[in-house]
Amino acid sequence: MKWTNELLKTNAKLVLKQHYWIIFGVTLVTGLLAGASAQIGNMMLFPWSATFSERLAESPEALYESPGALFGGALILVIFFAVFLPLTLLVSFFLLNPLLVGERRFLMETREGRPDANNLLWAFQKGRYTNVVKAMLLLRLRILFWTLLFFIPGIVKSYEYYYVPWLLAENPSLDCKSACQLSKRMTDNEKLDIFFLELSFLGWILLGMLALCVGSFFVTPYMSATYTELYLFARARALENGSAEPEELPGLAPPL
Repeated sequence: MKWTNELLKTNAKLVLKQHYWIIFGVTLVTGLLAGASAQIGNMMLFPWSATFSERLAESPEALYESPGALFGGALILVIFFAVFLPLTLLVSFFLLNPLLVGERRFLMETREGRPDANNLLWAFQKGRYTNVVKAMLLLRLRILFWTLLFFIPGIVKSYEYYYVPWLLAENPSLDCKSACQLSKRMTDNEKLDIFFLELSFLGWILLGMLALCVGSFFVTPYMSATYTELYLFARARALENGSAEPEELPGLAPPL
């Protein structure tokens, strides 16, 4: 079985035709939370870094004539790296990552005709949260390691582990190693195809950036629904060709 961009997008449009606004609401929440976390850091660093750059461009000696500015900038950096950066990482690991997995669960349930916004908090339930947090943390560290070691392999690994959040959304008992190995088998010979699928949304993303990027929130449901179709297609093929065992991909029904 081989998917095409057109097939995935056509199926996504059928889902959106029935459930667009609830998908819009859920993806809006996760998008706003993720964006807010990133923007706070930019707001803290940008004013000082812009002032620093301007003074350095005018005259390097000007910085030594204003030690207060240097001290203030240094203090901001210390606060950022000692307080804000760790806090941001904690929010990402313990809040945003489980929400990301919950969003995947919501999208798959909606695809099956069971839209429920409460699924956004699905990964926070007892028996799921700890393993999901651990697996997503180890996933981020794996990708970071490969990116710092060699940039291009880091990109390749990010696509190799592309399905890990989806796999955890289906089977929250998977550990990081098992999920990564399963995702690796599911993306074999298709990493470049996934990249081109994402690239095919570039025009929509640019269009969504109009009106102060507000349009991006309306594009996201289309993209998310398409990526859901991608995972479900890869899942069905993995079970069919033996790349995954039924106990690894038990479906969306909770275990008895």
